[in-house]
Amino acid sequence: LVGEKLNETHVRSTLEKVLSDFSAEQELHLVVYQEVPELHYVLLLSADTTLVAERRQQLATALDERLRSNPQYDLARSVGQLACIDVRILPERGRELWAKFETWQSGLGKRVGDMKV
Repeated sequence: LVGEKLNETHVRSTLEKVLSDFSAEQELHLVVYQEVPELHYVLLLSADTTLVAERRQQLATALDERLRSNPQYDLARSVGQLACIDVRILPERGRELWAKFETWQSGLGKRVGDMKV
C-alpha cells in the first residue's frame, strides 16, 4: 500500500504464531486493506469466536507487533503511513462462508475448479 512489502508467507506464518499464542483455531482468514478512517490492513477471521472476540484488540496488537519484524512495515507504521491492523471476527464458520462463496461464484457461471479467493 505504501511500500511496506508484506508477502503472503510472512503474513501467514505471523498469523499462525499469533493465533497459536491466543489458543485460537481459525478456519478461514483473509487480509484486506481499508482506507477509511486511516489506511490500514484488516484481518477477517473465522475462528473460535468465544475466545477471540473478547480479546480482539489484544490479537490485533500482537499481530501488528509481529508484522513489524518486516522493516518496511515497521517504517510505514512508525511514520504514520499505516494504522494498526484491525481484526474483525466473522459471524460464520469457514465452511459456511465457503459454501456461500461457491454459491455466489456458481451464479456467475464459474466452475468449482475456477473459483479463487
